[in-house]
Amino acid sequence: MVIFTDASHHGGLMTSFNLLFNRRLSHVVLYPWGMDWFEKGFWHIGDCYGDDAHQPAKQFLTGSLPKDGTETISIKNTTTFDEFLENHIDLIIVTHYSNIDSFEELKNRYHPQAKIIHQFGNSWEPHPLTRNLMLSTEPMDIPSNINWISYHQNIDEAVYGHYSRSSSGTNRLISSFVNALPINSIFQQDWKDFLEFETIMNDYTLKSYGGGCRDGSLSQNDVAKEMTESDWIIQFKHDGDGFGHSLHSGFACGTPFIFKGSQYRGKLGGRLLKHMDTGLDVEIMGLQGAAQFIHNLSTQDYLTFRQRTRDAFDREVNYDKEAREIKTFLNNLQ
Repeated sequence: MVIFTDASHHGGLMTSFNLLFNRRLSHVVLYPWGMDWFEKGFWHIGDCYGDDAHQPAKQFLTGSLPKDGTETISIKNTTTFDEFLENHIDLIIVTHYSNIDSFEELKNRYHPQAKIIHQFGNSWEPHPLTRNLMLSTEPMDIPSNINWISYHQNIDEAVYGHYSRSSSGTNRLISSFVNALPINSIFQQDWKDFLEFETIMNDYTLKSYGGGCRDGSLSQNDVAKEMTESDWIIQFKHDGDGFGHSLHSGFACGTPFIFKGSQYRGKLGGRLLKHMDTGLDVEIMGLQGAAQFIHNLSTQDYLTFRQRTRDAFDREVNYDKEAREIKTFLNNLQ
């Protein structure tokens, strides 16, 4: 099966698609390339930037360095607009809500025989045109006329799982991997709390990684290394995540979390985050309480935290089982 998708707008999502559809299910996955997709009105990710909408388009469709200097992307199996017209396409998967209408038009105009799936990694309501839905968030109420499946986006365990459980908790390193934590206005309180915790934990090094963050962006290999070498991952993120790549990646590495429980309550990541089991909820014990607990924690008890964190990932995530279920889902596309 030849699959065309816009998933390249998010590096973790693109990796997930390659692992699932290419490696596990042996399909071909193609990604849009070239500004024709934007100029012809089919690529709308970035419309929220108004007159600067072409900047994220250049980042994800040509590999240009964005204005904020966050990262360039490397995409294999790309297709220009003209190549898309010539190729046979079996399936179109649209992963961003802003592209749903234009990708439906793309299918109807050029590949009417193709099936189309809407993939949600954020907590969006089904679109009026949704017929087939892949949901990598906490399941919601889905109308009975929609063919849908709930699944976890694939984390590359050859990168993340390889480092699992290697830290003994003596590195005195706590890291955040929330993009734009210091600069996004919705994270203002989270950044303030991060800085306060940094002051309290003055015998530890606190890092903030990601686009627009104090310590910059990292490659996936370096993210995995840093996650595992961190004694704790601090995950303060207003509204949490629909799916949560950093969250699931950190659990794959077996690194416990410092978090705010309300931010992940009722979300997929909330299944993993358990106070005093896989992490510390500062809304229960406070920043001072979390600091005191960490300072009093024995090495053996810390290693138990790491073991429980990785075990929680193994309980919640079974990629091979989900791949078999997705294969059945694909056989029932409307």
